[in-house]
Amino acid sequence: MKIAFSGASSTGKTSVSKQILPRIEKRNSNFKLLNVDARSILDLFPNKSVSTIDADIYRLFQSIYVGQKMYSEVGENDFLTERSFLDCLAFWKIHCQKHASNSESAVFENICTLHARNYDITFFTRQDCLL
Repeated sequence: MKIAFSGASSTGKTSVSKQILPRIEKRNSNFKLLNVDARSILDLFPNKSVSTIDADIYRLFQSIYVGQKMYSEVGENDFLTERSFLDCLAFWKIHCQKHASNSESAVFENICTLHARNYDITFFTRQDCLL
C-alpha cells in the first residue's frame, strides 16, 4: 500500500507519520518511510533557506526535489511519505508558477498529477485538526 500525507507546513504530517508507521510496520515488515531530504538539496545552493532564495533557484530546487521523489518511489509498493506530489504541486503553484513559462509549469503539473495518482490513499492534514 502506498500512503501519502499532504498539507501545509506545521499541520502534523511528520507527527502523525511517526505515530502510525510503527503500527503499519508490525503488520508488514517490508513497509517503509520514503522521504526526500530537502535540506540536503538546499545544501547544494549558496543560500540555504527556501524563504530567501530567488525564483529561478527555487524552481530548480523544486525540480530537483520532485526528481528525487520520483526516483525514491519508483518500484516501491509498501511505503508512507510525509509529503505527497500534491504538496510539490502546491509549492510550485504558490512559489514558482508566476516565474515559470507556461510549458515548464504544464510539465511540472503533469508530473505531479501523474505521480499523485499512484498513492492508494492520501491523508490531508490541517492545522485546526491537530489534537
